[in-house]
Amino acid sequence: MEFRISCKTDRPSRYSLLQVRVYTFDDCIDACASYNYNGPLHKNSTCAGVTYGTAGIRKTGANCFFMNDLNSETKANDEVSTAIYLPDG
Repeated sequence: MEFRISCKTDRPSRYSLLQVRVYTFDDCIDACASYNYNGPLHKNSTCAGVTYGTAGIRKTGANCFFMNDLNSETKANDEVSTAIYLPDG
């Protein structure tokens, strides 16, 4: 699976599918890919991308957020990075 990575960029989403704590940005991307490969937990949902970084830890304890809504614009943010899933085809 391919992802487009944007460092120091946030893509705020109204809804995150899943929030987890992982060690690295690569682990976050791998978790999103695994979610899609193994079948989503939520019916008719796909992990379209992730936001990873320290910004969410203070509020939720998570540092990796799976997104299914990518309609928002990107914003510069030194605390997070994003990766967008690029489906085959």
